[in-house]
Amino acid sequence: MEIVLYDHIQGLFHVKSRRGRTHRLNLHEKKCTCGTTLIYGFPCSHMIAACQHRCVDFRLFVEGYYTTQSYYDT
Repeated sequence: MEIVLYDHIQGLFHVKSRRGRTHRLNLHEKKCTCGTTLIYGFPCSHMIAACQHRCVDFRLFVEGYYTTQSYYDT
């Protein structure tokens, strides 16, 4: 994937996939135009690529119900 960082202060990225599609994402709002993150509560590949590009731990973007603590609480 190709990362195009255009506003690192606001956390806005354009991520171009190998298929040539470009997705816009906002790390601060945890949103990507692919919609996968909103549906599953787990970062999409575009968000993981952006996190890697900015040296940010992608696990910060995983919803709480996927945590080990949440598992133990059930």
